[in-house]
Amino acid sequence: CCFEVGAEVVPQIGEAFVDRRVGEKAFMNLRQAVHAQLKAAGVAVIDDVGECTKCHAEYHSFRRDAAESGRMIAVIRAGRADP
Repeated sequence: CCFEVGAEVVPQIGEAFVDRRVGEKAFMNLRQAVHAQLKAAGVAVIDDVGECTKCHAEYHSFRRDAAESGRMIAVIRAGRADP
């Protein structure tokens, strides 16, 4: 809900993923955009935290805390869903 981009970025992600606009800025639904890309690439199972890292204080967020922010790591594992 807080992924703010300039108007020049919207065509690169897709107008369908714009949640709202404030002046020259657009707020993109980055989660939906990434899920759509992964599904188009054939990824069948997608698991994410389901929360905005800026809105939820338990996550580090440079957008929220600037230079005082800690760091996070993301993991992507490709493989079969069944054992």
